[in-house]
Amino acid sequence: MPLPIKKNYLRDILPKSGIGIQTVVNRPKDEDEVIYHKLAESVSEYQKDRGGKWRIWFIAGGAVLVLSVVLLYAFSSAEVTITPRVDEFQIDGDFSAGKDVATSSADGLSFSVQTVEKTSSQNVTADGQKEVDQKASGKITVYNNYSTNTQKLIVNTRFETSDGLIYRIDRSIIVPGYKVVDGKIVPGSVEATVFADSPGVKYNIGPTDFTIPGFKSDSKRYAGFYAHSDSPMINGYSGMANYLTDAKQKLVKLQIRSELEKEMLIDARASAGNDRFIPNNAYILEFESLPTSNSANGQVMVQEKAKMTIYSFKVSDLDNFLATKTPFYADMGSSTARITNRDSLDFAWLSRPNLDSSKIFFHLNGNAQFVWNIDETKIVRSLVGKKRGEIQNVLKQYNEVANATASISPFWQTGLPTDPSKITIIVKTEN
Repeated sequence: MPLPIKKNYLRDILPKSGIGIQTVVNRPKDEDEVIYHKLAESVSEYQKDRGGKWRIWFIAGGAVLVLSVVLLYAFSSAEVTITPRVDEFQIDGDFSAGKDVATSSADGLSFSVQTVEKTSSQNVTADGQKEVDQKASGKITVYNNYSTNTQKLIVNTRFETSDGLIYRIDRSIIVPGYKVVDGKIVPGSVEATVFADSPGVKYNIGPTDFTIPGFKSDSKRYAGFYAHSDSPMINGYSGMANYLTDAKQKLVKLQIRSELEKEMLIDARASAGNDRFIPNNAYILEFESLPTSNSANGQVMVQEKAKMTIYSFKVSDLDNFLATKTPFYADMGSSTARITNRDSLDFAWLSRPNLDSSKIFFHLNGNAQFVWNIDETKIVRSLVGKKRGEIQNVLKQYNEVANATASISPFWQTGLPTDPSKITIIVKTEN
């Protein structure tokens, strides 16, 4: 059997004109140079990119540093806690004050004056009944349209109605002179209580006009002084009525007067506010006993009226005035002080003033405690930008400072802020 024919497959698939295996690649002549340059460019771009990133990190780091400094400045602050100097001194002296700046004392102390009135009553079980003759009474306003000078009317001065009824005052009064306001005469006036000349119901009358019979000899004076009542005259009576013994009536009146004094002083101090000070006993108190009257269930109503003339001082003026009388004032320069225990000062009149007094004279006694005021603005200005070690030396220049501590934030700051608004002064008293 003949052998199969072996074909040369390799040969069959090669080109007929070629001998062996050939690989043909179409490449430009300078390709190696191109590849080299491209590789070099790639390396350069990489290096450039890497250098740019370092620059970004450097800029970012610098920005963070600047921001940190800005934030530290923005949030830096300091608190300086100051305890002011406190001195005590025994006040014991005679002083004077004027009603206004023009009449103030040599030291510039002035006062204000006001008058308040209040009525109070108390119902008391009667001690029995008896025949009673009681005079009517009521309020009148007395006018001075005669002169710019004051006019004193003595006790029992008569006031007469057009019907010839006579009423009298039970205490002397002073009627102010008239004033000219905007070219018109404004009569001086004062209020007073009058009592009927005789007991009985016929003196219980309504509001009316009065003349002063004692001035009839001087027609101009008689015409220039007159009075008017806005409320009725009441409590005129004759007959059986409830009564109290004199001793019991006196005791009840004292109780009413004591309560009136307390209430009026409390009200006066409340209305004066924190800017004005009314020393203990710096007032004139007058009482008037109003007629008693019958109440229901066998009781008698006892009435008292009080008139309080109150003298007050501006707190800062009084405190600084008294500070000038102390031995340590000379060392304090322009510093001012406040007294923390004014109520402990005892006030006494050297001479009893009246409502028209332009000056008052009084004695003050008591152990006053002076706390010297801190000028926060001035101290802050002197502390701005100071190093920690300089703070105490700066504050030693102020005699009104007893001691002080400083807290600076953040803690590693070496000194106080340069911005005054970032320094806070805290004044702390030991009381």
